[in-house]
Amino acid sequence: MHPRSLVPGNCYFYVNYCDDKLTVPGVQTLIYQCCETSDDGERHWLFEEPGYETPLLVRFADKQLYGILGFEQLIDKLSECAMDHPVTPPQSRQTPLGINEHEAERLRNNIQDFLENDDWYSVTVTIFYTDDGLSLGRTDDTGLKMSFFTNPRLDPSEEKRIFDLFAEIGTEPHVDYLSQGGRKRVLDFAISDSPVEIFDLCVRVLTEVHRIRGDDELKFSFHPIQSTRG
Repeated sequence: MHPRSLVPGNCYFYVNYCDDKLTVPGVQTLIYQCCETSDDGERHWLFEEPGYETPLLVRFADKQLYGILGFEQLIDKLSECAMDHPVTPPQSRQTPLGINEHEAERLRNNIQDFLENDDWYSVTVTIFYTDDGLSLGRTDDTGLKMSFFTNPRLDPSEEKRIFDLFAEIGTEPHVDYLSQGGRKRVLDFAISDSPVEIFDLCVRVLTEVHRIRGDDELKFSFHPIQSTRG
């Protein structure tokens, strides 16, 4: 990293390797602070390693500064060793797309439980081992909604699949905004109160948007209505 590219407060990275074959990278995150010059004229570039209660400063000499990387350079550096991975390919084979009968029945039962219990504000349905899913919730006017928390920077196509699906059934979001500095997008769509229609829509979302497979399991998280009584 050339000194002219260093900006105090910006994030940088240093990559070293944990093995002799240079296949296992370790990434150190650093926040640039300033440059100090010693009495003998030698410069040291000071970086803070975040995550410590007491600031931990790391010094780099001029001759070491080439190892400091920005985000794009870090991605390039990691890509350099990506061709060596996986060290051992996984043996599992992907099952066909679609929800299996057992999980479909669990989905149907949990939807019914949510609809029949007014104490629940929402239920989140997630595919195990992923962050892919949807939330069913109640609105202030006693209606029902389906909510999504997408990752537009990571996978813009996810949003397109959601919008395409709901456009097909003639529904636009009544809530649509970005949060977490643009990392998350919050979407709410009004839905029917019919258990059958809700189930069918959930299956379509899990299949067409999130690409659930036959050996995937579902996780259900119920969220109670918060009491306003003191």
